[in-house]
Amino acid sequence: MPFDGGTSTISSAGTRETLANDLVAANVVIADSRIMSITVIGDQDNTGDVFFAGPAVASGVGVRLEPGDSFSKDFDGGPTFDEFYGDADTAGDKINWAVEFAQ
Repeated sequence: MPFDGGTSTISSAGTRETLANDLVAANVVIADSRIMSITVIGDQDNTGDVFFAGPAVASGVGVRLEPGDSFSKDFDGGPTFDEFYGDADTAGDKINWAVEFAQ
């Protein structure tokens, strides 16, 4: 199974942003590939909390990650990577992520 990982910077606090932003901008095919698992980590240098979820994510809504916190979820080849979003209390905070893609 292919893996990928990266960091997504939330440029505007209170505004959801897809974690696949950089991949979509670079026309990387994996952005819309089905995934088997995802792990997200609030960057250690963040000054506030970040939030991870689907399209309904917002500051205060979703999985709350304090700096250094992590969250992992396994799937049965269901969602695509571009269905996951992040938000932050502070602009410029980051979400580190790793995904395992389905074949």
